[in-house]
Amino acid sequence: CAGDTILLTVGASGATGYQWFKDGVSIPGATQFFVAIVDAGAGDSGIYHVAASGDCGAVVSEDAVVTVADCAARRR
Repeated sequence: CAGDTILLTVGASGATGYQWFKDGVSIPGATQFFVAIVDAGAGDSGIYHVAASGDCGAVVSEDAVVTVADCAARRR
């Protein structure tokens, strides 16, 4: 829902580096095993994935589709 916090996380054994992407574009500063979207809005909707790297190479996660909806009517 709009205004909520969205938390995306990944578990990658042996990973030492991460880079998150939204709609195929890297998210500046999103280099942890998680990405938090605080006070989510419609502009945060999209397709997210992460690249995790380590000594044995790198892997890219499956896509996570995020849809931020106006849930104000449901909360009443």
